[in-house]
Amino acid sequence: MPKKILIVDDEKLVTETLAGMLQLRGYQVLQAFDGETALARLKDSAPDLVLLDMKLPGIDGLEVLKTIRKDYPGMFVVVTTGYDSQYKKKVDQIGSDGFFVKPVLVSDIKEKIEALFSKGAAPTIGSKTTATLDKEPVVNEKDLPEDKIIPKAKILLIEPREMLVGLLEEYFSNKECTQAEYEIKWFGMVEDAKHLDSIHHFQPDIILFDVALVGLFGEFAASLMDFPYPPKEIILFGDPAMKWEEADNLIKRGLAYVATPLDPKYMLPDKEILEKLSDSLKRACIKHKLYREI
Repeated sequence: MPKKILIVDDEKLVTETLAGMLQLRGYQVLQAFDGETALARLKDSAPDLVLLDMKLPGIDGLEVLKTIRKDYPGMFVVVTTGYDSQYKKKVDQIGSDGFFVKPVLVSDIKEKIEALFSKGAAPTIGSKTTATLDKEPVVNEKDLPEDKIIPKAKILLIEPREMLVGLLEEYFSNKECTQAEYEIKWFGMVEDAKHLDSIHHFQPDIILFDVALVGLFGEFAASLMDFPYPPKEIILFGDPAMKWEEADNLIKRGLAYVATPLDPKYMLPDKEILEKLSDSLKRACIKHKLYREI
């Protein structure tokens, strides 16, 4: 039988995107949007693992965690919270099998779940294993002469400022400027499941994500990496003045970041900055074999 996972979070879009990712890997997924429902799910369904947010309506996550440790000692619990300093010490005292501060990469949660289940019986999951989904041949860009390839990719741009979007779309659509063939789709914000469906249909190869929106990253953009046809890479970009602490945490985990300081007069990047961003896209295309040879 497939392993059973309960997701407890009052943000519906978070639970739905996580549920979709886990179901793709063959897990049976339950959801609860408050502490009271979570306790009922524990009693009725006996999940193997709980993904538990701390700040919940009614009965909070700490009380749910205490109940799990008291009544279901063999159950795995992975805590996620946006309030590190408020909860970390208390969670450590009660005990958990993992602790993540939002925004968190969905891939980190996936790896933690797989690591926990590997301690006991191997989880029964579908034929799409982590290896087949995540690993691919990596091409060294030094092995390919620049005049022999044309980068070719679908680029999803998540950027709220329309003036900047216009400049980026015009630049990246210009083959003479980029020496590449890019199809661009723009979203000013990723606000609901409808946006995620549209992005899923577009099937972007690379996502350019404005660092000013990084507060949404853990809830939305990271979930895109676990679509059936996930993007190959997410690149953070933006003015360093807007780079929050959350962005630094994501960069430390391996996400690419391209600093694109804005001209103080026009609040737009200059040509040199655009070329820097273009180079980053080109490297990603070569790395993931997104090009055609000439």
